[in-house]
Amino acid sequence: MNTKELLQQIGLSDKEAQIFITTHELGLGTAYEIAKRSKIKRTTTYAVLDQLEQKKFVSSVVKKDKKIYIPLQPQALIDRATEKISEAKQQETYLHQLVPLLEALANRSPHKPNIIYYQDRDGVRDLHNEMLRNITDKNMYYLTAVENIEQVVGKTFFTNWIQRRINQGIKSTGIRNKTKEVANTAYTNKSDYLRDYRFAPSWVNLPLGLYICGNKVAIMSSQKESFGILIESQEFAVLMKSLFDALWKLCDPV
Repeated sequence: MNTKELLQQIGLSDKEAQIFITTHELGLGTAYEIAKRSKIKRTTTYAVLDQLEQKKFVSSVVKKDKKIYIPLQPQALIDRATEKISEAKQQETYLHQLVPLLEALANRSPHKPNIIYYQDRDGVRDLHNEMLRNITDKNMYYLTAVENIEQVVGKTFFTNWIQRRINQGIKSTGIRNKTKEVANTAYTNKSDYLRDYRFAPSWVNLPLGLYICGNKVAIMSSQKESFGILIESQEFAVLMKSLFDALWKLCDPV
């Protein structure tokens, strides 16, 4: 991956990554200088620099009535990541203690559907993780545009998630958008990845992703809206699987 792609993997948007790279190329600069070099509109550059400042990827000082932006140094990125890893490990310890307490409070009825809403990249990643949790049915069915899912959760997360699915012995059967494929063996190989898939007819539009596994149904948007919904309902899962089976018969084998 190139510099821009790596920055996107750690949470920056396309324009945030471009502006951050440009700021490093300049060493420091005004919004005008950064906009000119990056070839991004000045109004957009101002907004993106504000976002980067909030995320602490850049800082600013005022000199002679001009606001100068200074990028976070490379080693500082590593230091920040190390701090976050340490904090995450501590949080994980607390969460392992907290989860059984919260589950006991929930006291869910087996006949009452459970619906959870997820927001943004981290939320949709959590939704993917939930689809692999407490699985008794070793068959997962999905309808999606692979490119959309990769953009939402990130390439590294998605390939790791696929490997976890394989490690759990879960076979995936999918209907995919042929125009939104991604050239990656982790997405296209069949036999080694416990996978079978077909391409949807051209008249079928797949702006959202859909996963079905056991009594769980997950709905995921594209990067544009970046949300997900998990529905745990036996009846709803049966309905979605029936619709999947009907569409599967209309698809040509790959």
